[in-house]
Amino acid sequence: MAQKMLLVKITELFKWEILPPEGKDNSFVAVCPLLGISVESPDRKCLPQIAKEALRALVADLETHNDAIPFLMSHGIKFEVLPIPPANGSFVTPAPAITTGSESASAPA
Repeated sequence: MAQKMLLVKITELFKWEILPPEGKDNSFVAVCPLLGISVESPDRKCLPQIAKEALRALVADLETHNDAIPFLMSHGIKFEVLPIPPANGSFVTPAPAITTGSESASAPA
C-alpha cells in the first residue's frame, strides 16, 4: 500500500522578544515564548540568524522523533496538513508516520 506524503505548513509567524544584556557576559537574549526556546549572542545583529538556526535544529529534532504535529498542537501553533500528490514521471519516498493521539491528522480548529 502506497503511503501518502503530507506537507505540514505552519501558518503562523514566531515573535521573538529581545532582552537587553545583563551580567558579566553582556550578551543579548532573544526569547520565543510560543516555541519555548531562547538564543543568545553578544552581537544583537546576529540574533535573527541564530534564531533561524535554532528553529532549523528544533524542526530536525521533531522530524527525527516524529513529534511535529503533537508539538505544534501542544504549543497552540496554527498549521495545515496538506497531501502532496506524486508528479507524473517521478516518484516520492514515504514520510515517517506522525502520531497525533487521534486517528485524523488535522489541524486544531
